[in-house]
Formats: sequence, C-alpha cells, structure tokens
Amino acid sequence: MNLAETKTRLIQTIILDIVIMGLVIYRLTILSSDTPFGISTGQELSTDPPQYTSFARNKALFGQWEVFHSRYTFFVNNITSLFSYPFFEMMGTGRTQSNFTAVVLSLIMIIAGYGTWRKKGFWMATVAASILGFNYIMLNYGS
Repeated sequence: MNLAETKTRLIQTIILDIVIMGLVIYRLTILSSDTPFGISTGQELSTDPPQYTSFARNKALFGQWEVFHSRYTFFVNNITSLFSYPFFEMMGTGRTQSNFTAVVLSLIMIIAGYGTWRKKGFWMATVAASILGFNYIMLNYGS
C-alpha cells in the first residue's frame, strides 16, 4: 500500500467514525423518550418495544422469566430477551434500559450492514448506514 492509498483509507476511516459517532450520540440522547403521538392510530409504537424486553425485566426483578403464565411465551425465548437481561441486571429496569438494548441491537445491525454494503464502495456504504441510522421507522422501533 502506498502513501496515497494509506491517506485515502485514513480519511475514509475518519469519515466513518464521525458518522457512527453521530448515530450513537443521537440515539443515546433520546433513550428515555416515548415515540411521538399522531404517527399511528394503533398502540404498536407504545407497546411493541417494551413487550420485547418485558420477560428479561421480569427475570431481573422477580427471578423468573414468566410471572403471569401467559400465552405469550414466544417472547421469552427470543434474542432480544436474552440480550437485554444482562443490561437490566447491570443498569436496573426502566424505559431507558429497555431502549438502550434496542439501540445497541440496531447499531450492531447498522455496522453489520455497513460491512456488507462496503463491497459496493465506501461512499455507498457510508450513505446507506447514515440513512438507516436516521431512518424514522428504525428510530421508532429501534430505540
């Protein structure tokens, strides 16, 4: 690798770092927020994200995943519950901690997507990761 390639690679890395840090800072500053009203007439925006982590919250608070013996046991055995349980154990339970789990999972997905899109070129991958990172639907369901 010559000096010009090294310089180009360094500039690309700095640009990518700035994009990723912008996404992380933006997502972490809105952790405790609710989704805005008026987007949907249903209740999915206020019930879906907490529902995905409710069994992990139960395990952290009460020592068992399923406390009501409901029919929704498929939520117990999903990756979100298993992933969020350590966060609840370390940081306590609440909307902020629940949203933190969603932010971490969505950022992992954005970085993995960037790695996949990178094959098409640096600029396409950076723009795609930026668009996905500030995507309105992803922000609503991912944090």
